[in-house]
Amino acid sequence: GTVAQYPDAMAYMAVETLVKKLNGETVPEKVDSPIKLITKDNLSDAGKYYKDE
Repeated sequence: GTVAQYPDAMAYMAVETLVKKLNGETVPEKVDSPIKLITKDNLSDAGKYYKDE
């Protein structure tokens, strides 16, 4: 298998965290973004993890 990352979610979370920080809010030291394990069993569905279908 392989691991899929979600760059759109990463970017959204980064901007969201930056805005909170600029507004004086406390933000976590580390922000984990979502991942998905892609295997032969779900390979045919892998594309939908990157776009709305």
